Formats: sequence, structure tokens, C-alpha cells
Amino acid sequence: MDIKILSREEWDAHPAVELVCQGYNGTAPIYCLKTGWYYGALGIPVLKDGSVCIDLFKWLSNEKYNRFFGALKTIELPDSTEIVENCFVFYGSRVYYHFIVDFLGTLQMHEISSRLIDKKILIDRDLPLEYKEMLVEILSFYGYKVGNLVSTNATFFPFRNAFVQSQPAMADKIRNVRNLMSKIELGSASDLRRIFVLRGLVRRRMLINEKELAYILVKDFGFSVINSGKLSIKDQVRYFRNASFVVGVHGGALTNALFANNLKALIEINTVMYRPHLAGISSLLNAKHFCLRAKPLDLQQGATYDEYDRNMEVDLHTAKAFFRDLFDGKWV
Repeated sequence: MDIKILSREEWDAHPAVELVCQGYNGTAPIYCLKTGWYYGALGIPVLKDGSVCIDLFKWLSNEKYNRFFGALKTIELPDSTEIVENCFVFYGSRVYYHFIVDFLGTLQMHEISSRLIDKKILIDRDLPLEYKEMLVEILSFYGYKVGNLVSTNATFFPFRNAFVQSQPAMADKIRNVRNLMSKIELGSASDLRRIFVLRGLVRRRMLINEKELAYILVKDFGFSVINSGKLSIKDQVRYFRNASFVVGVHGGALTNALFANNLKALIEINTVMYRPHLAGISSLLNAKHFCLRAKPLDLQQGATYDEYDRNMEVDLHTAKAFFRDLFDGKWV
């Protein structure tokens, strides 16, 4: 399959592309696409003639899209009788950060509910149940019914007359997901101001002296400890609403900092000094962002992750000195 990468202007002029609405200030349009294929892992439609527009739909690195397009060039797409037709494609991600920010954050519910209320909404069949329940609750607020949801177990599937929304700017996604969550009944917010988020026993980016660090943060600096993996999405949002300081190993659970109404600092523990996801959230909330450097451990035999996801150990003396300086106002 020959791939043709189009500019937004070329995409908008394509005969298989119909503009439904302009979206956020004209920057994130919703389209009706006549025929083509949709790749859920990257959230990108490919028109029948191979035309794509990375600029409109990209939410991951260019490298991943280029690798996918390179693979498409070497294969013939099979005919399929299971065509997704006349649906709004939400799809979703099983990664918590991307589900919250890049999929829920992209939902322009005012436009969708006013123009596409009669359309089925397509999701990934393998979305975690609590993700589906959160999506259903948001959709219900805007008049959709559970029966509007349909699912697919295919990652790459053909479509006809599919409604697809492009990616808004990061700032719009953060504002939008905070607004969507404000429509949900969460119960009273907790009074936790300083939160340490447990990473726990995981295969990647496990902090081996996490318990020792938690003890220091609780005893010396008044932190509360949260295990997000044991909380519903609603409870996670509720616990983080009043948080001023959030600390934890780089991972999806720290995404919840975006729900804080008065975040002052987000401190991520990592073996590398900068990864953009959480720094972007901090910046958009006018909060400080720090990376507390940890020592990477040797890769375990048979590990399937890369060097940036190694398990780690933080120097407790360095960590204690950092937090002492932080709360003494050195980093203001």
C-alpha cells in the first residue's frame, strides 16, 4: 500500500474527507471519512488511497507512525466483510495516561452530542472495564445511552463513513478532561495535600526501596500514601483534587495530578532526567516540575522493556535533602 502524507490543507481538500465541525477554535476538527482503514494503536485513519495526515491525528512520537507506515508499504490489505460503518470512532487506550489525556481529553462532547447523538460510538473491546464505565458515565451526562457503544477486537480495521476527531493541543486536552470530570458525581474531595503515589510490585520502573522512601515522606514531611492501582478512577480523581504536592515514580498514576485544583509541584522519580508527559501537565497547571534522579538497576534476563524502563533505587539521603530544601522554599 502506497502511503501519501498530506498537509492539513491537502487533507481538508481530499474528496473522501468531509469536515463536520471545526472543533476547538478551529484547531481540532471532526471529520466524516468515506472509506479507509483505522489503526487504533496510533489513533490514525488511513484513507482508501493511502492518504494520511499525521499533523492532525498524532499523539505519539513521529517514529511510531513512520514505522507503521513503513510496514503498510510492504503488505497488501485484505478484503474484509467486517466494516465499521457510520460510527463515531473513539477507540481508546489501555494505558491510563493516554486514555485520560489523549482520548477522554480529545472528546469534544458539546459538538459530538449536538451533531452525532444518533451515531454509535466505537471502542476497543479490550479497554479495561473501569475505563468503559467512566466513558459511559460521561456520555450519559450528554444524553447518550449504553446501547450507543459498540466494540471491536481488531486493532486495524476498515471503515465506511466513519466520524473521527483530530487531536487538540495539549492545553485544550487538559482543560477538557478536567471539565468532563467535573460533570461526574465524585463525592466530597479528600483533604490530602501531600501525596506519595506507590508504584508497587511491577515489571517495569519498580522502585526497590519505595517503602523506605514512603516512611521518610510520611514521618518527616507529612505525606499521605496512595496506591492508585487499588482505587477506581473516580476515587483517584477525588483523592487528588486538593493535592498540592504529588510524588511518585514516572508512570500513569501520576497523571492524576492534572485533577489537582492547586498543584504546586509534581515530583517524578526516574532514571532519566526528562520525559515530557508529566512536565507538560505541570506546566499547564502553573506548577513546578522536578525529576528526582534514581539509579537504574541492571536489566533482568529476558526483559522485554528498554533501558529507560529499568527498575531503580533512589538515594534516600539525597531524597531527604531534596524534600527538606523544597519545603524550606529553596526551589520557589
